[in-house]
Amino acid sequence: MALEDVKQLKTVNGQPQAQELLDAGWTLLAVCVIQGEFNQHAEYHLGRAAEPSGFSDMEPSASSQCEIKS
Repeated sequence: MALEDVKQLKTVNGQPQAQELLDAGWTLLAVCVIQGEFNQHAEYHLGRAAEPSGFSDMEPSASSQCEIKS
């Protein structure tokens, strides 16, 4: 999916949540490693081209190191 085609973004922290979205037709855009003072975790950034009517879930991204998927 080309980034200009993305109409809806979603960020989740767990692999099971990311897998649910992938199974529902979302596309994985990036996996980011978030480094805290005492821990680190992965953030999964997903997108899809069509936004369901009456629904908007655009989320800003935290500062992180991302691996962009194409």
